[in-house]
Amino acid sequence: AFRRAGYYVQTASGGREAIAASADQEFDVVLSDIMMPDVNGHEVVRSIVQLWPGTRFLLMSGFEYTQSDPCGAVMRPCSFLPKPFLPSQAIERVGELFTEAAA
Repeated sequence: AFRRAGYYVQTASGGREAIAASADQEFDVVLSDIMMPDVNGHEVVRSIVQLWPGTRFLLMSGFEYTQSDPCGAVMRPCSFLPKPFLPSQAIERVGELFTEAAA
């Protein structure tokens, strides 16, 4: 869906792989689940933002978050998308991240 919407997409099978991919390449937006078996989404954000402070993040989870900041204290604002969601909703949210960055 993201490719059809005109986005370049690179996938990672987990948090460690995402962090490793970002060592060589800056990404405009990183989409990550919060709960992963190897490295959680908050750690992905902390690691990537050290290398690329301009990266924007969209974290997602099927767990309900009652705290005021479901992205956690990740040293950078991010957006949160609760599961389940439609691909069009994720694409819309990524577009909003680009709009916020341009403002």
